[in-house]
Amino acid sequence: VTLADALMAPTRIYVKPVLELLTKHEIHAMAHVPTAPHDLLVAVGPRVQIYDAATRTMKRSIQKSKEAVTALAVRPGDGKLVATGDASGLVQVHELETRTQLRSMRGHTGPVRSIAFTADKTRLVSAGDDRAVLLWDMSTESVAWRLEPHVHGDAVRSIALSDQLLLTGSYDGHVRLFELGQDGTPLVTADHGAPVEGPEQLGAHPAERAGMDAALRTHRHQPPVQQLHPLVGELAGAHQRVVLGARQ
Repeated sequence: VTLADALMAPTRIYVKPVLELLTKHEIHAMAHVPTAPHDLLVAVGPRVQIYDAATRTMKRSIQKSKEAVTALAVRPGDGKLVATGDASGLVQVHELETRTQLRSMRGHTGPVRSIAFTADKTRLVSAGDDRAVLLWDMSTESVAWRLEPHVHGDAVRSIALSDQLLLTGSYDGHVRLFELGQDGTPLVTADHGAPVEGPEQLGAHPAERAGMDAALRTHRHQPPVQQLHPLVGELAGAHQRVVLGARQ
């Protein structure tokens, strides 16, 4: 049985809840801190609630936004910074321990739906309902690079990063792979035929990057791979998979 066959087959997954929340606000995003004590962050309305993973109780919260927080990310590696995007399009960066706001950046004209730190931890990528994807230089609080709204036909609901590669998922039903800093022409485009909610995070290890480069060369000459649903890209030589699904 191939990986693609396994993913296409009906599967039931039973997961024991780690935390159950009862809130009057919609939960738009969640993230976990990679370092001990591995707190869980939950975007509830205009607040980011911070939960103790062991006791399952709320320790504190961050509330620097007037609008609902719609995107959330923790800096990989040290987990010291938290990036948020809200319904007004505002992007903010906070220090997790002190909850101090470090950066506040405007560039989106609609809700931010996905946000992520780059591999070098000095920049952010955000995407949203305005169909734009922005690369932020946190040192200057300015946009260093952008994908203009015309590249995507609908809201960009998800992004994933690996080194200089950017993967986007849009409500126009397409997944696109770009190289950060280039002219914005997709390296690979896959059509799901339904809104795409979220690609999995890509690996940043050099071996995985080599696998991605090999995958790009392969995908350019093998259109049938785009017909898989959900899309499965097996990255040669990297032991890393990219699995993408479309909302039915």
